[in-house]
Amino acid sequence: MNDKIELSITYGMTADPITTQLKNQNLKFKKEVGDVYDMESQAISVLCRGSRLLSDNQARKLRIKLHNRITKHVERMNRK
Repeated sequence: MNDKIELSITYGMTADPITTQLKNQNLKFKKEVGDVYDMESQAISVLCRGSRLLSDNQARKLRIKLHNRITKHVERMNRK
């Protein structure tokens, strides 16, 4: 059984919230978990672009970790 989901998420200060992007792809997720992902994504953007406390490389690594967490959650929630 293959539970891999085609997941496309855009990150950055001008991107739609992750919860909106997941809804637009008709994917199920827990609202409270999605809200946390939105806050974490926004925090990475602010720390990288706004305050420059994170380098681009650090932000990229954090977004990869976040994307992997989102993917696991979405795959778990959308099993058939």
